[in-house]
Parts: sequence; structure tokens; C-alpha cells
Amino acid sequence: MYFNSENKKYMKTHFRIPVLLIVFLSLRIQSAAQEKHDDLPQLIFNKIESGIKEFDVKKFSDYFQSETFVSFVNGVSGSFSSNQLFFIVQDFINTYKPISFRITKISSGQNYSFATGFYDYSYEGIRGVAKFYISLKIEHGNWRISQISIN
Repeated sequence: MYFNSENKKYMKTHFRIPVLLIVFLSLRIQSAAQEKHDDLPQLIFNKIESGIKEFDVKKFSDYFQSETFVSFVNGVSGSFSSNQLFFIVQDFINTYKPISFRITKISSGQNYSFATGFYDYSYEGIRGVAKFYISLKIEHGNWRISQISIN
């Protein structure tokens, strides 16, 4: 079989359609992945909020960075491994029992995100209010909690 100009035109047209389809689908997949990446900080902050309200650090401990800085109203301050931090945060919320935990502001960039708000608690029957700051950053391609400050 030989190719005349009509066959060449047919081949070009039918070859372009799958190529364009592949390009379109790959751009759509990239866009969906970016949207998921952008939504993840909000999801993590929601898990932190529900975990603290329910006294359940397990809800967000998977997001602890390999070493996270904390500063708490009880005087605990420093950088801790994710294993240490689990018990430190659990002890804190069991001692400074949350009455409410309200995120008032979230700000995000490409490689960082942070939330601020108020932590109302009861400590030995006395109510208190502390401001909190929680920051996230990318570690090994994943969003991780890099700092928790409740003072």
C-alpha cells in the first residue's frame, strides 16, 4: 500500500486526536493532584481540631514531622521526635482539658501552612484561654506538623 496525500491527511488527523487526548488527560491529572496537595493542610488542621476536642492525638499524630518544636503553657518547650511528641501532646490535653479549640486563621503557601486560634481549657477546675499557633511544612514530599505552640 502506498500513501497518497489523502491517506497522509487522514493519518495526521487521527494521530493528533489521541496525542491531544493524552496531553489533556495528563494536565487534568496534574491539576487534580495539585488541588489535593492544596487541600491537605485544611484536612490536617481539621484532624488536629477534632483530635484535641476528643482527647485523641492518634487522629493527627501521623502528621508529626520527624522532629517537631513545641511550646506549651505548662512550660514544656523544645524539639521532640514524633514518638515523644505523641505522649507529650496526649499528656498536655489530658491535663489542660480542652473546652473548645477554635481555629481563627489559616494561611498557606506552596511549602508552608499555619493556623492560629484559641484553646479554652480547664486546668484543675480553673478555666483558662491560650492562643495557639500550628505550622505545617513539606517534609519528604508530604505535609507535616513542624511546630505547635499553645501559650
